[in-house]
Amino acid sequence: EDNGRGVPIEIHPDTKKSTLATIFTTLHSGAKLESEVYKTSGGLHGIGVTAVNALSAYLKARSTREGKTEMLEFQEGKLINPPQIIDAPQQANGTIITFTPDPKIFKEFTYFKIDTIQGRLNELAYLNPNLTLFFATSPDATPIVYHFSSDKYPQLKVNVLKDDVLEGLVAILAIRMKDPQFSGQTKYRLANKTIGKATTVREIVKNATYDLVKKFLQDHANSAEAISQLITTNAQNRVKYEEYKETLREGVRGAALPGKLVPCMSKEVANNELFIVEGDSAGGSAKAARFPKNQAILPVQGKILNVLKAK
Repeated sequence: EDNGRGVPIEIHPDTKKSTLATIFTTLHSGAKLESEVYKTSGGLHGIGVTAVNALSAYLKARSTREGKTEMLEFQEGKLINPPQIIDAPQQANGTIITFTPDPKIFKEFTYFKIDTIQGRLNELAYLNPNLTLFFATSPDATPIVYHFSSDKYPQLKVNVLKDDVLEGLVAILAIRMKDPQFSGQTKYRLANKTIGKATTVREIVKNATYDLVKKFLQDHANSAEAISQLITTNAQNRVKYEEYKETLREGVRGAALPGKLVPCMSKEVANNELFIVEGDSAGGSAKAARFPKNQAILPVQGKILNVLKAK
């Protein structure tokens, strides 16, 4: 059951049936986009409720839209009664679907896996702002509510970069292969281009690692959540550090400090140091060797002229 806009009551121009009946009896009629869009897309599109109806021993659909309610009943995918249309309150839009899986098709079981449904509802609530979902195993049971409040979303707006994922990541990888070739005497990089039928070493390792990591994350939800949170934290820290550096640059501009000053990060004056060096050359060397957290560098003009001798 939902409180959406409901399905239009009008007759469909192609099938000459009501739009609601068309959706439940005609494949692909529920597709949201034109057929051209789906040519390069995998999977089946617009067949959801049609397939459910075909696989159900009994299905009842009730849709309310613009002051009208249409009701349909199906048995083994076929309409058993003419459509019924009655008046309804103008604002009471929405759709209610009731169905029973056909035991002739699902011979082993006709029940639903609660964990699968709850997992899907949790994903939908997480990805759709302002959406609230209710789930109950019987009409008398207290429903479980799925809804993510707005304060959960700001952390999703951080763009995650590759460095955020690799931050602190350490791995030891052992590979056994024939005739290994290395770049340079230090053997720091594997130089073999291909193995077997023009398959790169990198591709083999990447595919094997991807499959194993994916399976691990699917089997260990708590670890996956912790890793996701760590990556998000790394991204947030990176953004904060970038904003902090920009604040420092703006502060330097606003204070009209010497243009060649290389400021430090800390604002604790008692712990900061300022090194005044002669010339730009010395300034570059000092900048490379300094501790940027609390050491600032200010290059000044070279040796001061002896005004008594200089004219």
